[in-house]
Amino acid sequence: PMIAERRREELVEALSAARDRGMRVYHLVLTAPHQLGDELVVLLKMFADARRTMMNRKGWKRFAAAARIVGSIRALELTRGQNGWHVHSHELIFLDPVGEEPDSEKLLSLWQAACVASGLEEPNEHGLVIEGGAEAARYVGKWGAPEEMLKSHLKRGRRAGATPWGLLQAAADGDEFAAEL
Repeated sequence: PMIAERRREELVEALSAARDRGMRVYHLVLTAPHQLGDELVVLLKMFADARRTMMNRKGWKRFAAAARIVGSIRALELTRGQNGWHVHSHELIFLDPVGEEPDSEKLLSLWQAACVASGLEEPNEHGLVIEGGAEAARYVGKWGAPEEMLKSHLKRGRRAGATPWGLLQAAADGDEFAAEL
């Protein structure tokens, strides 16, 4: 709790400083298809590789330069639901006040290619979402940006999914399947 609270304070400071400097803040969500039998350690490795691949390719670098990315803050989120492990990330991307707006279709194609190159299935149109302004504030505002980014351990996946912390609690309560996971 103390670490999460300190990180929350740091994130509030970062968002406040960005606002004071007139920066644009976008919320980027990345995810990839998954199946019930997928192993978490394998999914995590492929997901991390896909993200790294995308951001190291010329297409992303052109976007970053044109949009004038100043920095980002990322949170990795895991849930376990009826379709197995679901890995996704939330990123707040800070952009200079001037620069091109993100093109979600182009970014999605970069993410799709990186996923395939990393051994993941190609994501559909929901695999990459990037929103700024009122849309980003509305989504992140369901918890508030700090909580969305830092308190994933308190959230539950859709359709009664569970975070690793929820599975740990279930295992402690005697759930053998949760303990195995």
